[in-house]
Amino acid sequence: MRTGIFLAALALAAAPCCAAADTVLLKNGDRLSGEVVDLGNGRLTVRTPYADSIELDWDEVERVEGEVAVADEKEAGTAYSGRAALAASYVRGNAESERFYGDGELTARAPRYRYTLSGKAERRNEPLAGTSVAWLAAANYDRFVAEKRFVYVRGSLEHDRVKDIEQRAALGAGYGAQLLESRRASVSLRGGLDYVSVDRQLAGDERYPALGWALKAEAAPWGERLRLFHEHEGFWNLEDTARLFVRSKSGLRLPLVARLSATAQINVDWERRPAPGRKSTDTTLLLGLDYAW
Repeated sequence: MRTGIFLAALALAAAPCCAAADTVLLKNGDRLSGEVVDLGNGRLTVRTPYADSIELDWDEVERVEGEVAVADEKEAGTAYSGRAALAASYVRGNAESERFYGDGELTARAPRYRYTLSGKAERRNEPLAGTSVAWLAAANYDRFVAEKRFVYVRGSLEHDRVKDIEQRAALGAGYGAQLLESRRASVSLRGGLDYVSVDRQLAGDERYPALGWALKAEAAPWGERLRLFHEHEGFWNLEDTARLFVRSKSGLRLPLVARLSATAQINVDWERRPAPGRKSTDTTLLLGLDYAW
């Protein structure tokens, strides 16, 4: 099956503009003839000879017939998307300083699976501590077992000496739901078990199983003029339930030109029992630019 999916994706990517027409059968009984050029994020894009490209919600599609169809058409394409952001920030919390911040994300999405790679980095210049770099890298794989339900595996690695974190690694798996997925709104929720390993510079190292969860949401309630987003993930120590930490970011993107947007974002990292001498909450306000593809 995976070989068939791969070959179908290659056929879709390599198909010329004059390729044989595909036929899209909708659940309401309508038929649409054209060339299937993209399938991802819950949307099917068809280039027709009599109109511009037409986008359809996959939920409206009964099946696809033609060159790119496979035994299960819902695996017949993978869409790639990503974004990168740069910002300057003012911070209060464990340190007060000016920071330069960047983050990025790359997603491969097909109706049956989704891969996501993400990361962020901050360069800090602090009067007492000097220059330091904090970073977080994460990877996630979702396998859809139903149209809106999936199982997942995820992992992350973090370094932040200001929080007395030489290295914090988390690896886990669980079950999730894609509550919404369209151009106007996207919401996913997941929960499961993680194993967390923390190496510190000053305090003692930690190893523990955790209850993990994550929420990711994006919406454009007023069209493409403004997009709102919120993401957070949490880890609750199952051996010492008084310990819990959460990472989150929320903000808005205002389109400027083409794929470039202005962004306003706030990152909040909260730990119920931080390392000795550290504060529980770090809040970072970011103003910058975001490029999407």
